[in-house]
Amino acid sequence: MTSCVSWTGGGCRRRPRGNFIRGSHYPHHEQFAAECDRQGVLFWSELCFWGIGGENAEGFWTASAYPPHEANRTEFEDSCLRAMTEMIRVNRNHPSIVAWSTGTRCSSATTR
Repeated sequence: MTSCVSWTGGGCRRRPRGNFIRGSHYPHHEQFAAECDRQGVLFWSELCFWGIGGENAEGFWTASAYPPHEANRTEFEDSCLRAMTEMIRVNRNHPSIVAWSTGTRCSSATTR
């Protein structure tokens, strides 16, 4: 997301008495965290991984984002680790970031 869209047009306008933003499902422009720093807004930085987990049918919104086939899991997990490392590297000097997240709705009823 561009800095202009992410701060003003992407649903992240500062509301009265608001001091926390969850940045979800996509990487934000580097200026976004800088603006949070400047305005004193707490920022939850999150990777683009999402899914409810479990063994739901692929192709539906209820499907797991985690690969259903064992052969794809190592590559997927390595990709997530690289993305998390990059997110932290790019944003590590921003005091507004109070949480690093791997994603939402990631719980699973099965053990992997």
